[in-house]
Amino acid sequence: MAFGFGLLSDVQMLGFYQAQHARDRKPFLAYVLQVCTANAHFLVYRRYSQIASLAAKLHFHPPVGLPPKYALQVFPLTDAQLQQRFDGLQAFLRELMAHLSRQHAAGMHHDAQSHAGLDMQIFCDFVAHHRNRPPKPVKGELPDWARPIVTTTTWADVDSVTDSEDVGLESDDSEQELLETDDASTRFRNEVLQAEGNLSALWHCV
Repeated sequence: MAFGFGLLSDVQMLGFYQAQHARDRKPFLAYVLQVCTANAHFLVYRRYSQIASLAAKLHFHPPVGLPPKYALQVFPLTDAQLQQRFDGLQAFLRELMAHLSRQHAAGMHHDAQSHAGLDMQIFCDFVAHHRNRPPKPVKGELPDWARPIVTTTTWADVDSVTDSEDVGLESDDSEQELLETDDASTRFRNEVLQAEGNLSALWHCV
């Protein structure tokens, strides 16, 4: 079920783990976010590039910026770099949530001249899709803190859920109710968002 920003009570980043693509088993870092609403809570799993694309799509720049992308860095990243990135993403999302909460409390989402309402909807779309669908870990079991509280765990199809430069998150079979548009418009919207994400990634690499 879709929800408005007013129902969000908290969004926080719990941690990260090394996950793998379903198709080619290529490893990547999955960042785990806990989303709390007025009457429920769930986990979502995002890549760094998705959070960066979210930042590029918003109409304001939080005082806490994104941590380094390390686009030209030799991989794998060191533990210090991984921790720096996590701390930066955690601070960024905390500041983003606080900023939007202040705007909501001030009623700015009702102001037709403000982008606040659109930014709130963009943020809600980011945290609402693909709930409790963890990407499969590279080794061993999913960490307890990253495990959704559900009766069974279904590994996400990472190729569709966490596309590397995805801005809007495509719906899957379990979350069809989150999208109210028809299939054609949804595909077109996702293609536009994909192009925007790719341009943003190229810009940050220059």
